Amino acid sequence: MAILFVDLRRWSGLSERQWPFDLAYVLDRYFATVGAAVRESGGVPNQFIGDSVMAIFGLDCDLPTACRQALRATALIGERMDAWSEGFEAQFGQRLEFGMGLHAGRAAVGEVGYLETTTFTAIGEVVNTASRLQDHSKLAASRLVVSLFAAEQAGVADAMGAVETLTVRGRSEPLSVLCAPHATAAL
Repeated sequence: MAILFVDLRRWSGLSERQWPFDLAYVLDRYFATVGAAVRESGGVPNQFIGDSVMAIFGLDCDLPTACRQALRATALIGERMDAWSEGFEAQFGQRLEFGMGLHAGRAAVGEVGYLETTTFTAIGEVVNTASRLQDHSKLAASRLVVSLFAAEQAGVADAMGAVETLTVRGRSEPLSVLCAPHATAAL
């Protein structure tokens, strides 16, 4: 599968200055924006945690298709968040900034949780690494950090620029990644 994480930037600062009701409005609209882009691209918006979204691609297709779908979602998310950001800045005093991490590999999928509080999700190294790539997008000043493996599966690695080697917390081996300043650069 391909796993995509999307995270809002500067959320803590916004939280300090806004009413909780306003924050709930922002999160609802953000989740709807990301969720719709993921679904339209063939994925499943799986978890909404704080100001992060985890999406799964490949539940019903092969890995190259899943990676292409995930990269298409990153482009749609970028376009839609940029369109929303103009009005958002006028209303809230800051632009909407976000980062994304995308990785592909094997995962177990199913229900996890306790008693009546369970959720369908994916579990495995691919999930942890995608989350870490999203975290790295902050340091890389990049909107999207994608593993070279996922970009190769999608057939776009050559179009995305220079390969970087990244030490990822929790992985025994470094990972080759590509950083795209704008998600639309991935397509």
